[in-house]
Amino acid sequence: MSAENFPKKYYPLVKEFERWIKVFGLMFWDVRYVMVEMEGAETLIETDQDAHAATVLINKTLNPDPKYLKHCAFHEAAELLMAEVDWLMKGRFISEQDVDSARHKVINILSNVLE
Repeated sequence: MSAENFPKKYYPLVKEFERWIKVFGLMFWDVRYVMVEMEGAETLIETDQDAHAATVLINKTLNPDPKYLKHCAFHEAAELLMAEVDWLMKGRFISEQDVDSARHKVINILSNVLE
C-alpha cells in the first residue's frame, strides 16, 4: 500500500482504511492513495479487478476531522469489499452462480469480523 508524499493530516484515513482492509481480509489488493481535485465527492475508490489494484482518491478539500476521516475510510473499504460483486453485476456475461459465489465471499468475510 502506497501513501507516499501524502499530507500528514490525512494519515488517520490511511491508517483506518488499512485497518478495515486487514479486518476484511483484503490484503491481496494493491492499494494506492492519491490526492485529487474533484467535485461531488470527498473520497472515491477505483478498482481494477483483474490486477487486484485499487486507487483511493481523496479530495484535496477533504475535511481533516479524524472522526470524519474514519467514516470515509470505512466507506471506501466497504466499496473495495463489494468490488467483485459490483464488477460482476456490471458485466455482460455472468451466471447466477457467479453472483452467488461473490455474495457468499462477502458474507464469509463479514463473518470473520465476528471472530
